[in-house]
Amino acid sequence: MQLVETAFGGLNKRPKPAQPTKSIRELTKLSVKAERCFNELMKEVAAAGNAGVDGQVPPGGVSWQPAPLKKAQRIVEKLSFDPAQRERVLARPCRAEALDASGMLDTVRGMFVCNSMEHALAVLRLLVARFDHGSGSDKGRARLERSKDRFAQPSGGGWMDCLINIGVNLGGDVWLVGEVQIVHRQLLVVRAELGAHHGYGI
Repeated sequence: MQLVETAFGGLNKRPKPAQPTKSIRELTKLSVKAERCFNELMKEVAAAGNAGVDGQVPPGGVSWQPAPLKKAQRIVEKLSFDPAQRERVLARPCRAEALDASGMLDTVRGMFVCNSMEHALAVLRLLVARFDHGSGSDKGRARLERSKDRFAQPSGGGWMDCLINIGVNLGGDVWLVGEVQIVHRQLLVVRAELGAHHGYGI
């Protein structure tokens, strides 16, 4: 989607965003703190999308589906895939304080399930209008961090969506980064019929 390049071109050239802490325990606490605000903001975006933005799309057609917070055990499992941290994960005893969780950007997450690409584009426009670093109407509460347009470049398994990282302000200069997926509903149906599932399970 061209809007992705326009809105995120500069952001995506920056270094990967990071969480405000390396500690798994502290990241879990901050995620609990951020979850309510994150979900409330995304529900507002979904409601605006369902209202039929500027008459460009039919009313309805967007649902926000929050996911459970990522648990500490799952964070450790994902860190084990990082070659730089694998040795520390496999060490016995495994010392959590030796691990760096600052790159875990999906502890707070969810997806917008859209009935059409027009609805998906409407959601993207709403996110940019509210949370753009420069001009967003709500940029003090949340801000866009980066994106991956997997509609244009599907994953190795053929999955297509638009993944967006959004930072939520927890007070002062503390921002917790969460993850949003914009997904076409029919793709979820196809995956389910093929016996696969790309939703959030853990």
